[in-house]
Amino acid sequence: MHAVNWTRVAGTDDLLDGKVLPIEVTGRKPALHRVGDAWFCTGKGMGAPVTEALRTYAVKIEGSDVLVAIP
Repeated sequence: MHAVNWTRVAGTDDLLDGKVLPIEVTGRKPALHRVGDAWFCTGKGMGAPVTEALRTYAVKIEGSDVLVAIP
């Protein structure tokens, strides 16, 4: 099992509902999405139509910090 590194990528006030924020974590450039109280972090597939499966990363909120898990 791989160790998970949680990295702070934003504050909860940095991203409005329905918006997307490009981020960079350990050389990867995923996008952070907010839909209501749900947060998602995905990479790849930025073109339309998407032809590759999207890689997803776990997201958690601690206080006002948004953290993403990068294996």
